[in-house]
Amino acid sequence: MKDRNCNSNGIFRYFFTLLFFFIGLIAYIFLKQKGKPKQMMLESGDEKEKIVEKKKKELIKEKGGSAIVLTQRQKVIVESVVKKRRLYPTDLRKLLPDVSTRTIRRDMDRLEELELVKQNGSTKSTYYTYIK
Repeated sequence: MKDRNCNSNGIFRYFFTLLFFFIGLIAYIFLKQKGKPKQMMLESGDEKEKIVEKKKKELIKEKGGSAIVLTQRQKVIVESVVKKRRLYPTDLRKLLPDVSTRTIRRDMDRLEELELVKQNGSTKSTYYTYIK
């Protein structure tokens, strides 16, 4: 009688061990897959932003630059670059004393993106020239 009970207990242990192993495996796969769509959504959002930026650039080129919208600061910077032909970061600080260095940097990046201004050199030897 003891032999039968031992064998049946062994079978139940084996069965439940396999059952919980497969439940754990399925839960692991499910949780692993659950995180992937979020990553895909972020990537697709980044791709959408790139497509929108590309379309904006194409639109600007098609309209001959008339679609470019500049802030007042950016207009002042572009006018100054056109007059002086070369504009150094120190000139920008003198031109816009109430504006932070970071904001001026953002404006210059935007003007470079619109292909109005080109940055030449790096670090201390940086200067900007007008492209068009």
